[in-house]
Amino acid sequence: MDFADKLQSYRKQRGMSQENLAEAIGVSRQAVSKWESGQSYPEMEKMIALSELFQVSIDHLVKGVSVDSGIQGTSATPHHKSVLEEDPSSSMLFVRRYSYHYEYKSKTTLFGVPLVHINYGRGEIHVAKGIIAIGNIAIGVLSLGLIALGGISIGALSAGLISLAVLSFGLLLAIGGGAIGTIAIGGLAIGIFAIGGVALGMFSLGGAAIASRVAIGGYAS
Repeated sequence: MDFADKLQSYRKQRGMSQENLAEAIGVSRQAVSKWESGQSYPEMEKMIALSELFQVSIDHLVKGVSVDSGIQGTSATPHHKSVLEEDPSSSMLFVRRYSYHYEYKSKTTLFGVPLVHINYGRGEIHVAKGIIAIGNIAIGVLSLGLIALGGISIGALSAGLISLAVLSFGLLLAIGGGAIGTIAIGGLAIGIFAIGGVALGMFSLGGAAIASRVAIGGYAS
């Protein structure tokens, strides 16, 4: 039995439609249809997701390595347990330790944009776009991510109307180790109103404050 046949068999054993499977691993129904017809194969990230969903090894899906018949809910079969316990170099062990991906996209939308989109994982960049967005890169009205862009943005690097991050750019308010905004608060703050260890702006307050109008600080210019 080749990969296409196995995929279709495992999907049906789970009582899933192609659309259900597509939603579970974050692809289109057309992609699942092409996999099952043998027109294309999943990329490694999706192959990993399939192996975890069906609780079988990647070797079994791709190479035809035998596995105990049947799928017992979401629990690993005895074969899978032995793989994880006895073979540290197995692809399944690698999957569980070093790679993961989670994605959720709400069916409720606003102007065609999902109300909530969560898309994060390890191994590659995952982008979340929604009214509320959470991801490696997040773009939304309210965004949370390593890189966050939006109305209210929180992340390691963020830019938005109101921004909170290690390095923060905010149109109105920026708070962070380094902050640039109309109102900037940070170790290094640059803005019209700047408050920080080093503050540069029209009105500045800080350990070292430099301003064109009013400067207050240990060192004020």
